[in-house]
Amino acid sequence: MQKVPIFLLPYHSHKNNMKNKKIMYKVIITTLITGVCVFGALYLYIHIEKTKETIKVAREEITIARKQEEDIQTLRRTLRTTVEDQARLEDYFITKGESVRFIEAVETVGKESGVELEIKSVTETGEVGVKKLRIEALISGKYNLVKNAVLRIEHMPYEIFIDSVFFNASIDQTTGTSTGIFDANITFTLLSYNE
Repeated sequence: MQKVPIFLLPYHSHKNNMKNKKIMYKVIITTLITGVCVFGALYLYIHIEKTKETIKVAREEITIARKQEEDIQTLRRTLRTTVEDQARLEDYFITKGESVRFIEAVETVGKESGVELEIKSVTETGEVGVKKLRIEALISGKYNLVKNAVLRIEHMPYEIFIDSVFFNASIDQTTGTSTGIFDANITFTLLSYNE
């Protein structure tokens, strides 16, 4: 038998040809639908992964924001509970404009101690931004009262450094005996002083 090229073979019946075309259309449509479904699923997978990453970042940011809010609330509570301490700390420092108030407080210590207290000099020392107020005073009175005044100055609610204290007993010039009155030359530095 002789081989005949396929394109020369007679057509199958028209009915078979229609059936083959329908099958072919169904295969093509099924392939297209399957391809669309596969690409759609791939797209959804990629989109879901991106959404998961976005959600993860959002959760981390929310966690950070909550932590920051908690920290802010803690700071607010701390500030509310330390108002008294803040006021005490602010009173601890004397600024240049408040130096008169401090000197008056020193003079008040003298009056309350029952001695005469005379401020001899007040000078600023130190460098820019780190100033100190140096005060020289003369305290006169009975020894125990003078000593008490010196201790009260030292224990004022400021950072005070006593540079020197010299006690001198007053002598009656006619009798050469002690009068019971003592003078204390005191020099002290206010370290909690701001420009």
